[in-house]
Amino acid sequence: MYFLLLRRERKLLDPGQRHFTFQLGSEKKGLEKALEERAKIEEKHPEVLRLAFLYRNYEPICYNFEPVCQWTEEWDAEFGAIYYLNIDGFTSTWDMPDDFWREEMR
Repeated sequence: MYFLLLRRERKLLDPGQRHFTFQLGSEKKGLEKALEERAKIEEKHPEVLRLAFLYRNYEPICYNFEPVCQWTEEWDAEFGAIYYLNIDGFTSTWDMPDDFWREEMR
């Protein structure tokens, strides 16, 4: 249920840090501008505050707002797996094919 509410309010929760970073030419300035915009949105839409803690806790941790994260899909030929890396190089998710697990269990 929280996921559905979060999905509905996502546009209000994320004022567009990626856009501001590109527009202002600095990651720090983009973050500051996004935080200012988010404060304005929270004043106009108090219902957004009830979901703000969910957005911060369940979205990928890279910056304060999810769309700034730049995930790349990598294929690992040795294991036959797709995994996702954020811009810092930390592995996020493994997507192992079912055949891999069947072979490992033998």
